[in-house]
Amino acid sequence: MTKMLRSLNLFAFAFRQVKSENLMKKSWLSVSFFFFFAVRAIFAQPDTLRIATYNLLFFPEKLANERIPEYRRVMRAMDPDILIVQELSSGAGLQMFLKDVLNAGQPDTYRAAPYNDYDFNDNGLFYKHDKVIFTKANHIQTDLRDISEYILYAGNVRFLLYSLHLKAGYYETNIARRLKECTTLRKRLNALPANTYFMTAGDYNMYSSSEPGFIKLTEKEQGNNGDLHDPINQLGPWHESRPFAAIHTQSTRREAFGYGSTGGLDDRFDFILVSANVLTDDGVKILPDTYTAFGNDGNHLNNSINRMPNQAVPDSIAQSLYLASDHLPVFADFVFGTTVSVAEENNAPPAAFGLMQNYPNPFNSETEIAFSLPAPAVVHLSIFDLAGRLIKQFSAEYTVPGNYTYIWNGKNDAGANPASGIYILTLQTGRCRQSRKMLLVR
Repeated sequence: MTKMLRSLNLFAFAFRQVKSENLMKKSWLSVSFFFFFAVRAIFAQPDTLRIATYNLLFFPEKLANERIPEYRRVMRAMDPDILIVQELSSGAGLQMFLKDVLNAGQPDTYRAAPYNDYDFNDNGLFYKHDKVIFTKANHIQTDLRDISEYILYAGNVRFLLYSLHLKAGYYETNIARRLKECTTLRKRLNALPANTYFMTAGDYNMYSSSEPGFIKLTEKEQGNNGDLHDPINQLGPWHESRPFAAIHTQSTRREAFGYGSTGGLDDRFDFILVSANVLTDDGVKILPDTYTAFGNDGNHLNNSINRMPNQAVPDSIAQSLYLASDHLPVFADFVFGTTVSVAEENNAPPAAFGLMQNYPNPFNSETEIAFSLPAPAVVHLSIFDLAGRLIKQFSAEYTVPGNYTYIWNGKNDAGANPASGIYILTLQTGRCRQSRKMLLVR
């Protein structure tokens, strides 16, 4: 039901766009575009996730206020469940994009992984927390920029997502620099446990699949499973090549207007690569025909994305892609083998989700707290007073299914003894929440 409501809202958004922007003459294209994504969302399996990558062009340093409405329009149309980004210039920029773009009008739909402040050109991860569980971020140092490793769960399936932005430029020194970065990444992938699901995405800045760096990432090596694969198998000389025009992502603009690269769409800089088991296993699969350079209809080689007509998206979206960044976002839909059970209709927890009454109760110095967890989740176990003030916060951490016991020694987070009285014990995992009353007697 939630998915259907989201899709119908998207469909309604299409009609508002048509009406508000006087696009009645082109209404068939606009409505068809949004109807495609609405129908996809309604009938897609509940374990389907849209994973996207987007180079944000030094956000928010360059004209942030002017670009925020354009990003917002693009994000509403694309509707990713997981979004990794490059060219964030600050932690404030990450929070701005989260608040003013992704969560604008839909508070707390997305959350962000902690920001890694390496330089002015950093990665970021945003995710719908009711669809996936984010557990940890690691950052792999190269001789240029960090490559970010994000560890996530979709249901019971663990997968790793890497965001990278390799050295730009077509000189031999630039190509050699990219090879060094790819060698560092490949070493990390080679060390992953067997059967790990992983994907790499971002701005590779590569002109051809024959580049040494691309070969390093994709070649099969004896003794490891760290090789990556192009899920659409579009290998060759990408630069200014008409056969690859539909997957070019840079540049969205032909003319200069203050910031960003120019020249029109002529390079496949941004793409998603996947581990071999994503192409062969049932645990994670990419849905056929969903890999998309968003907004590219294949008819804009060496031209701006907003040159009309654009057969892939409505004129308003093409214009926003033109104004927001000099890259196009890329996304694909993936099906994950199992999902966390969530009773969405009434927000009730799953049957096996349970917070037990503490024992003893009333208690004097300490009490035992027990709960059961039917599926993997990030567990928040907290104690509040009757005024709603947080008294004790047990560590929020990723927890596998099972039965758990905590001992509360009656002290608050500062180590002091709160007064006698009634306190509220709360267990929350995503949408599931339960509370119990406890009586502390001094």
